Amino acid sequence: MFHTKFREIIIEELSGTIAKDYVSEIIRFHRIQASPGFHDAIYYVKEVVDRYPGIRTEVEVYPADGKTRTWQWTAPLGWRVADGELHLVSPKQELLARFAENPVTVVAHSQSADIVAPLVYLEDGSSEKDYRRIDVRGKIVLTSGRAQEVQQEAVYKRGALGTIHFPPLERRTKQPNLIPYLGIWPNAEEKDKVGFAFAISGQLGSRLRRLVETEPEVLVHAKVDAELYTGEQRVLTAVIEGTEFLREEIVLIAHLCHPRPGANDNASGSALLMELARVITTLIKQGKLPAPLRTIRFLWVPEFFGTIAYLHAHPELAHRTISAINCDMVGANTAIVGGSLNLHRTPDSLPSFVNDLLEYHLDDAAKEPQLISPDGSHQPFHYEIKKFDWRSDHTIFIDPTFGVPCPMLNHWPDAFYHSNLDTLDKIDTTQLNRVGYAVLMTILTQAYAESDDAMFLASQVHANAHTRITQTTQRYVHEAIEIIAQTDQGALLARTLRKAMESIRQVTRRESVALQSVKVLCPHDSELHNFIDTLLEDLAQERQEEVRKLRQVEDLLSRSIGYAPLKRLVLRKKEREAKNLCPRRKFQGPLYFSELLRHTNPEDTEWLRSQQKNQPFFVEVLLELSNFMDGHRPLYEILTVLEAQFGEVANIDTVTRFTKLLKELDLIEIEKVKSA
Repeated sequence: MFHTKFREIIIEELSGTIAKDYVSEIIRFHRIQASPGFHDAIYYVKEVVDRYPGIRTEVEVYPADGKTRTWQWTAPLGWRVADGELHLVSPKQELLARFAENPVTVVAHSQSADIVAPLVYLEDGSSEKDYRRIDVRGKIVLTSGRAQEVQQEAVYKRGALGTIHFPPLERRTKQPNLIPYLGIWPNAEEKDKVGFAFAISGQLGSRLRRLVETEPEVLVHAKVDAELYTGEQRVLTAVIEGTEFLREEIVLIAHLCHPRPGANDNASGSALLMELARVITTLIKQGKLPAPLRTIRFLWVPEFFGTIAYLHAHPELAHRTISAINCDMVGANTAIVGGSLNLHRTPDSLPSFVNDLLEYHLDDAAKEPQLISPDGSHQPFHYEIKKFDWRSDHTIFIDPTFGVPCPMLNHWPDAFYHSNLDTLDKIDTTQLNRVGYAVLMTILTQAYAESDDAMFLASQVHANAHTRITQTTQRYVHEAIEIIAQTDQGALLARTLRKAMESIRQVTRRESVALQSVKVLCPHDSELHNFIDTLLEDLAQERQEEVRKLRQVEDLLSRSIGYAPLKRLVLRKKEREAKNLCPRRKFQGPLYFSELLRHTNPEDTEWLRSQQKNQPFFVEVLLELSNFMDGHRPLYEILTVLEAQFGEVANIDTVTRFTKLLKELDLIEIEKVKSA
């Protein structure tokens, strides 16, 4: 098997130190999407990768004009910034911010300005109700609200000249000197309305707020040299050609963008891809590793927009790509930034073996002392397995339009994320070694996979599936016991356990699809396929056994409170209606939340913004809801899948309201069907 044959030579060649050196070079560039700094960074990466033997690189160019539509996404505008300063003029004179010292201080997509104006304070400013008692016309707004939304409400709609942003209370309390990275993201129609925006630290923002509250007038002078223009996006691809399965690929992707310095986010992921390409090509040249059977493709992109453009331009990759891995923030020293590395699995709409394969090699990395770098930390390797998170390029791969399973590796939480403090000293060569090893072994196992590798992988997926199915049962049993202890409500108990049985069915379906996906590695191996079919039969029996356990629990707990178990789940009105609705999406590519908000009415806009802000996994639920809208599944069936995956945030009210919204926007059609 691959991992036993080549494990040691990969560990020996892999260098977190070299990867960190690449990080140190990348962070020299101010890498906002479609900006000169991003383009310079792309060509730096290309120059380095071109030195590797046996690899082919290409830079592809796509529009950045603020109007080109690719599926549901509008291309960003090009943006350049040369300078910017913010001064307090009255009641005293003081330099507040300077682009040359902290590039994040000029909010991305600001336009040129040279303005002296009064300062007013709004705590949030992203909602219409925030402006009921204040006139911002001709003023500069100090706020902790989301930059894009505040710019739309204050500047576009109400005539404010610009905005100054400082972090919300929780973040500025923990990091008072942190300056956040923010962007306005206008389209071409909004270009001339944008105005300017600055970002400052929480400590400075709090001081300015107190001045506004205590002084008759506070004047600030904003000076910006920047420009929005019709520009270009650039995507770099590097390919190591396969030798046997020429129409099969494995993809590694990292976004190269974000402001200077942007060390962990995401110079770390981009640098790690450079190092992995170096290791593979070096070992092949030295004769220590044979050429891969399948092609390995590396992508460095402007986040989201570059991935959308590239995949739209290369639809053939949907059929060629076995899996992808997104490396987004993978080099953090956890002793400094906190948090842990997270493996975000593919969502239930696209189960795959790649999740378990990557988890296996992360576990191996955690146990391997040789991966501790001489100049890195010696702390244990902590990683967690998490559900789907939408916030990076893997979301584009996962959408049914493309349908490529793509887990994400991501460090979270990161105290210095999207800020001036995301610096090189936060990067750990040991972490880069460990993550690099796990990623490299995962892609190479697929690139070189033969029958023995696939057999081992199928066994691993099956074992993990068994654990996840039983854990689902245990979770619902604990919930049922808590219901009895706290409420003594028989009806709630019965409903919970019936929902549990539906969840077991959905989880087993997901695990079976993931196990089936192993067959793609050896599509003509009947022995492997028979082995996998046997494991699938075992999962079906496992499901029946777990349902039997839940029925026993229901009988036992119901008797304890004198409540007769339900023979079937009694549906509420909205649930009954959802059984008769079969939605089908009319759009391609994943929904883009910010673009969607440009077309919703004020009430729906307020609801979407509020839910996104206050409900974890709200956007993930909406994306998965749309992923399952294939014209074959009734809305109620989709709801049960979402409940099994996300819990209470995936409720009937949210699902039906968003479905109605998509119908009103003509993004889906709904067929009424008779329930069985």
